[in-house]
Amino acid sequence: MAQPHFPAMWWMRRAFAFHVQQFGPDDAPPLLMLHGTGASTHSFAALCAELGDSFRYVLVDLPGHGFTVTPADFLPTLPEMARVTGSLMVALKLAHVVGVGHSAGAAILMRMALDEPGAIGHIIAINAALEPMRGHAVLSPLAKGLFLNPFTPQMFAWRARYGGMTKIMLRATGSALDEVGMGRYQHLLEKPDHVRGALAMMANWDLQPLQDAQPLIPCPVTLIAAGDDSFVPPRISAEAASRMAKADYVPLAFGGHLVHETDADLVAAAILVALSGHHPQKRNHSAGAGAS
Repeated sequence: MAQPHFPAMWWMRRAFAFHVQQFGPDDAPPLLMLHGTGASTHSFAALCAELGDSFRYVLVDLPGHGFTVTPADFLPTLPEMARVTGSLMVALKLAHVVGVGHSAGAAILMRMALDEPGAIGHIIAINAALEPMRGHAVLSPLAKGLFLNPFTPQMFAWRARYGGMTKIMLRATGSALDEVGMGRYQHLLEKPDHVRGALAMMANWDLQPLQDAQPLIPCPVTLIAAGDDSFVPPRISAEAASRMAKADYVPLAFGGHLVHETDADLVAAAILVALSGHHPQKRNHSAGAGAS
């Protein structure tokens, strides 16, 4: 199946203008898809193509990312990101949906499930970013400093365009993106507003409260993790699954942090199995197969 063309719409909330892409059969179950930090809806193109006409897709550019217009005074903490995304769901008349989240997008879905019970019916978490990055004590203040410097986004965008920054960053994910995939990120990282949004998210992210609340997540969660993810070690997903009441850990041998882009067939197969009527119950998981 060819990768789909994404019809776009904008949803206004005060000074917000969310960029939303919806497609697929009207009578199919909706799939809410949230990308990770620094990405956009493009991240799910290959995965949607693999899943085919099984779902009605609802893809959202997160605040500060892609084509979503965000108020200058918006503070992109995890609870706030979950709240405004939840408001968007209400406007789109979505409830009890399956949510697919990559990296930070998975954390947003979990926060939504905790704060608005009934909003999310099942979470598919791909390489979920559920712990502070290694070196967080240094990286978070650094991100804050970079975010506060008004020249940082322009400098970063310049380096992405002329200094090879995009290829350096993408190689670090452990995923073998093709030239088309590289080009999509190149386009994003050349936009100072997009860079500013990603830095703001990093500067204001605090995952500890979500970690503490993981046992309270009310809906089933399927955590898919690539064994060679150099950004988010797969043990994070394995350990999170062991703390949740209804969770399943699905290790993949390879694919890197962007496995849903480079090996979408593997991720699509795991999603279809997870949503085939099986709701995982509490299990004893370990960081064994596929984890590091």
